[in-house]
Amino acid sequence: MAGIRLIRLFCMFGKPATDAPIVQARLYFLRTLGVPVWRALAAPGFDDLRDDPGMYGEPAMRRLETALVAGIYAIDGDTMTPTTGESVGVPIAPGDPEDLLHTVVAAKFPTSRDDGDKAQLAQYEPLRRPMPVARLPTQAGLDEARAVLQAEFPWAEAALAALFDELNGRRAFGTVRLGFHPLLLVGPSGTGKTRLARRLAEAFGIQSMTMSLAGMTDAMGILGTARGWNSGQPSPLLRPMLKGCASVLMCFDELDKTADSTRNSPPVQAALLSLLEPEEVRRWRDPFLQVECDLRPLLYVFTCNDTTHLSAALRSRLRILEIDRPTSAQLQRAVPFVLRDVEREWGLPAGALEGISVQPRALRGVTSLRDLRRAVNTAARVWISNAASAHRH
Repeated sequence: MAGIRLIRLFCMFGKPATDAPIVQARLYFLRTLGVPVWRALAAPGFDDLRDDPGMYGEPAMRRLETALVAGIYAIDGDTMTPTTGESVGVPIAPGDPEDLLHTVVAAKFPTSRDDGDKAQLAQYEPLRRPMPVARLPTQAGLDEARAVLQAEFPWAEAALAALFDELNGRRAFGTVRLGFHPLLLVGPSGTGKTRLARRLAEAFGIQSMTMSLAGMTDAMGILGTARGWNSGQPSPLLRPMLKGCASVLMCFDELDKTADSTRNSPPVQAALLSLLEPEEVRRWRDPFLQVECDLRPLLYVFTCNDTTHLSAALRSRLRILEIDRPTSAQLQRAVPFVLRDVEREWGLPAGALEGISVQPRALRGVTSLRDLRRAVNTAARVWISNAASAHRH
């Protein structure tokens, strides 16, 4: 009983010897080591354990786990900030923790005799426990996110206005969780559609996953593969959730460039329909896990250059937003953001390339964000080379 008490005290107040967020590390400790030790200590069947299950028994352990999951949202003054995922969270108003929890899989996974399948199934056990979801930001948070995105993508002002009008409307009607209608960003190549999708995820403090559909013939790359095959695995859509947050922005790139399906796989565009149907997504069945999954927290952004070859059924499930080609003046305003990307790619500290000035004449002939990226990379290399040469002399 003293051992169980120590496990509980560590999960509530202990400081793990890792760089991970404290509450997340405590939850990991409970699930990987604390639970089996707790059960082992309870195995002899002490009378006190039966007399006080709220203190030492299975209900107490489950309650502690739920409290830790809810505690992933670290309280900071009058706001709560998500500490999971790879991005900085947008502050959200405190509320009932149950509003911010979601269980992806309610049923137990059917067992398998194959050791490899067993190992994979064990990795996906966290989906059977409540995990946090992103909450719709406050009005101030929405305004700030919109301003940040509009500064970087001035040529996408109309699309951003449409998206944030929907988010403001949802908030006005009392929506708690972050969500929006699946988007299809349509525009010429090089207008930053995929980049905008990733920036949306960063603005909302959630993970993002980009999947290129160009040339894809096998929908199993989205749906997952049944057990029994050497390549058997759950759907890739579930993988980001294992990091601890059910809200993930899925970016499906080049939707108009999917290829004809193979004989043993449904067409890629048809496979996407089940993810976009509200009733089906509640009970979306994974062929490897062999259970129904509730994928409602997933957010979808698709990109394409042309909607001509998209099926009518698919277009009817998407909100189509046009992305215009940027002007020279708008590309000039985007230079600081591209420089920030170059700093991250080169492993430089933030602000290391602030001294670079990309003159308008260097942007002659630049008509897309992709061209701008190349021009900024060239300017950065020349600037660094000149700085190194001056240092040598």
